[in-house]
Amino acid sequence: MYNSRLITTAITAALSAFLTVGCSKASDDQAAPSADTSIPTLPADITDNLQAPVSANPDEVVATVNGESITRGELDKEIAQVLTRMGSQMPPERIQQMRGQVESQMLDSLVTRKVLIDKVADMGIEVTDADIEEALDTLKSSVPPGMTFEQALAAQGMTEASLMENLGTELKIKKLIDAQAETIPEATDEEITTYYNENQEQFSQPETVSASHILISVEPGDTDEIKAEKKSELEAIRQQILDGADFAAMAKEHSSCPSSSRGGDLGQFGRGQMVPAFEEAAFAQPIDEVGDIVETQFGYHLIKVTDRSEAGSMPLDEIKDRLGQYLTNQKRQEVVRSYIDELIEAADVTYPTAAN
Repeated sequence: MYNSRLITTAITAALSAFLTVGCSKASDDQAAPSADTSIPTLPADITDNLQAPVSANPDEVVATVNGESITRGELDKEIAQVLTRMGSQMPPERIQQMRGQVESQMLDSLVTRKVLIDKVADMGIEVTDADIEEALDTLKSSVPPGMTFEQALAAQGMTEASLMENLGTELKIKKLIDAQAETIPEATDEEITTYYNENQEQFSQPETVSASHILISVEPGDTDEIKAEKKSELEAIRQQILDGADFAAMAKEHSSCPSSSRGGDLGQFGRGQMVPAFEEAAFAQPIDEVGDIVETQFGYHLIKVTDRSEAGSMPLDEIKDRLGQYLTNQKRQEVVRSYIDELIEAADVTYPTAAN
C-alpha cells in the first residue's frame, strides 16, 4: 500500500520550488505538481541518463485515487522536473542511480496531491482571482538576483503557463493545510526553555577569530635567496603599517591572495579551517595588532586579528524567537503529516503497476 513519506512543504512546491534554484536536491519534500504531461528539455550532457524506458506508455495508469487515474506521463513530468534541478548538483551517473528513488517519491507526491484536491472539493474551498494575482506577484518579487521570472521557472522545468494552470489549485490546498496547522498554538516560553536546556549541544559556539592578512606567495622553484627577498619585502610592508599605513590598502596593493580585493579580509573562522602555522598565530594574536611574519607552504603572511569570539553557548535571549518559531513549525508539521496520512488511509488508492 502507500509508503508514507510526507513533508508539509510538498503540497505547495509549485508555489516556491523555483525560488531555490541551485540549491534543490531530491528529497521527500519535493514535488512540482502539473497537469502538463510533456517532459521538459534537459541539459544535453545528462539527457541520456534521465530518459524513461523507451517502452513506457505515457497513458499507462500507475496509480488511481478514488477512481481517478495517475498516468505514466504525469509521473514522468514530475520526475523530469526534479532531475532537472538535480542536474546542476550531481554527476549523470549518480542521477541515474537515484531515478528509482525519485520515481517512488514523485508517485507518492502525486497521490498525496490528488487526495488533497478531493478534500478541497469536498470542503468547497475556493480562492479568488485576487488571491492568485497576489501569489504570482509574491513569486515574481522573490526571484533570485540576476534571474528573470521565466529563467527561474525554466530552471525547475516549468513555464509561467504551467504554473498558472495549477496555481489556483495549489492555493486551495494551501488553505486546507494552513487551516490544520493554525489549530496548533505557538510554542510556549516553557517549551522553548526546556528544549534549550535539554539540547545544549545544538547551541554551542566554537572559538572563532576574524582576521585579515597580506600574503607574499612563494613558488615551488624559488631559491632560498628569492625567499629571503620576499620575506624582506613583507617586513618592509609590516613596518609601513606599524608607521601608520592602512592595512587594508596595503593588502589590496601587495597581497597575492584573492582576499586582496577585500583588503585581505578572511572573515570569521574557527580552529581547523586554516593551515596550522596560520591558525596558531591568528588565535594567539591580540585584536587589532599586526603580528610577526608567519611562514606557511603558501608563503609569508602578515596577520591582523579584528575580532575574537570565545567558545560557549548561544544565549537563550538571542535565539528565543527563532527557536520558538522552529518548535512551533515542528509541532504544526507533525499535525499536518498526521492529517494527510489519515486522508490517504481513508482514500481508495490502488497501484495497478509495480511503479511504487
